[in-house]
Formats: sequence, C-alpha cells, structure tokens
Amino acid sequence: MGMITMRCTLKPSLAPPVKNPFAWPKFWTLLLSVWPFPVLILGVLGGIFGGFFTPTEAGSVGAFLALSIAAFRRSLTRQALGTAIRQTVIATSSIFFLSIGAIMFTRFMGLSGVPRALADGMLAVSDNQIIIIVMIAVLFVILGMVIDSIGLMLLTLPVLLPVLEAADVNLIWFGIITIKLLEIGLVTPPVGLNLYVLHGALAGRVKLRDIMSGTTWFIAMDLLTLILLIAFPAISLFLPSFMNN
Repeated sequence: MGMITMRCTLKPSLAPPVKNPFAWPKFWTLLLSVWPFPVLILGVLGGIFGGFFTPTEAGSVGAFLALSIAAFRRSLTRQALGTAIRQTVIATSSIFFLSIGAIMFTRFMGLSGVPRALADGMLAVSDNQIIIIVMIAVLFVILGMVIDSIGLMLLTLPVLLPVLEAADVNLIWFGIITIKLLEIGLVTPPVGLNLYVLHGALAGRVKLRDIMSGTTWFIAMDLLTLILLIAFPAISLFLPSFMNN
C-alpha cells in the first residue's frame, strides 16, 4: 500500500480523481455489504488462535461458515452449490494426481541419494542458515516462473527437507518464507497464475502484456518483504509463538 501511495503521489496520472465526489453514506453502505469477509476471516483465525480447532480443521470450519453466509444471504442456490462442488472435485483431483507424481518422484530421489547429496553440497558451501535459505529462495524464484505453486511444493520440499534438518532450520520460519516465495511465483511471468486470473476477470480490457509489466513494482515489494523475513526471523515467528503458548 505504501508503494502504491508513493507511486500515485509521484505520478498522479496512475490514479486520476474519480468523477463522483466522496460521500460517507455511500461509504458505509458499501462497507456493510462486505461484512461476510471479516466474519469469515475472524471466525477462522479467531478459532485457530483461540485454540478451538487446529489449522487443518480450520479449512472445514471456513467452508461451513462460507456455506452458512451464502445461505443467510439467500445466494446458496442449487446451481451455485453444484458449481462449487464441481470446481472442488476438479481442483482436488488435480492435486491428487500431482501428489501421486510427487510421491513417485520423491521415492526415486530417495533411492538415488540426491537429497543427501544436495544436503551435503549445500552444507559444503556454508552451514549458515541464512545463506542456505537464500540459496533455496533463489531456486524457488527461478522455478516459480515455470512451475505452479502446488507442483513446486510437491517436487522440492521433500528434497529440501534433509537440507533444512541438517542445518537445524526452524521449519515454521522456512514455511512462512516458502509461502512468500510461492506468492511471488503467482505474479511472476510467464506462468504466474494470478496474472491470467486478473486478465480473465478484466475480460480482455487490459492486455496480458500490460498486466505482466505492471507487476514489476509489486514483485520488487515482495522481494523486499522476503529479504526482511529472511534477515529477521522474529517477524515470521511472532504470531506462531502465540499458538505454541
């Protein structure tokens, strides 16, 4: 948000003033119309931090809350429910087949001794946790340009786990860094999924090339955030520490 504010301040043409003047009554009307989002977020995160259910169970709770909200708003039609179930089956099937391939790949890698050799090779370069994380981050950024997020996790994490264990890296810290790296991959050309989602949502009103070029500043901010997460592990471990307690 700071980057957007700074760019629009330096170059006002990026965010020209709206034609209709701002009105507080309209603002509150629009704000009330989005109440399901904070309810859903607070319901899931509040339950996790409150100790009512685990992060895994939170997925089911979130789905139940979403269905309840849709039913309350009378938008849960038979067609909408059928579409949601169909999309869930497609997504789950894709993940299932990716998992099968990843299990076979991991078994092959284990028999070949590549994970152990990779761990020894990285530790030979340095046993410093920061340097190892930086090397893995560079690998993820490169692979994230051509591999989708789920495939990237399934292919790399089983191989990298021995490296992390040998270097005594905090896996919660690495997990949060991994999430940020996957987010960078989602907006990195040429196969960043979010780029194509945005292009489809705009119904062709903006060229895909322009969307890709417009992500430069956002990728730069993501990389800056990544550097901070690596340099200061406490940023990543602050909130999880409350769950451990």
